[in-house]
Amino acid sequence: MTRRRGFTLVELAVYLGLVATALTVFAGVEVTAQRAISLQGALIDVERQANEFLGALRGDVEAARRLDLRAAGSELLVERCDGSTVIYRSGERVVLSPKGSRERDRYPLMRSLRVVRTPAGVRAEALLARGAVRRRFLRGATPRLEVARGR
Repeated sequence: MTRRRGFTLVELAVYLGLVATALTVFAGVEVTAQRAISLQGALIDVERQANEFLGALRGDVEAARRLDLRAAGSELLVERCDGSTVIYRSGERVVLSPKGSRERDRYPLMRSLRVVRTPAGVRAEALLARGAVRRRFLRGATPRLEVARGR
């Protein structure tokens, strides 16, 4: 009796089944990893824009000579001590210099802005979103004491 060399049909079917299972598992892991990376990037973008916007708002309120809430709290007008005026709206910050120049910063991930006057200053609530990532941020800001006394 001579033995034949090579695979039998059953061995080939088992081998192909194992390879198909391994490729399916690998593809699932890859898709999950890509989704996690995408969500991580979206979260980083949302956090970065919120920190930029609310950090600028805090700095402007601290340097404020006068604060004015408009449009039911969705717009904040800040007159700074240097004479410039800053307007905060949902998704943008506009700086108007005393000489008439205009500087606009856009924040496309911002969905809403609500500013509330508090006894100490203002409290801002911003909603930012990108894809499946939605975050709400709260930040308070108080004008400097020497400015507050002069109101």
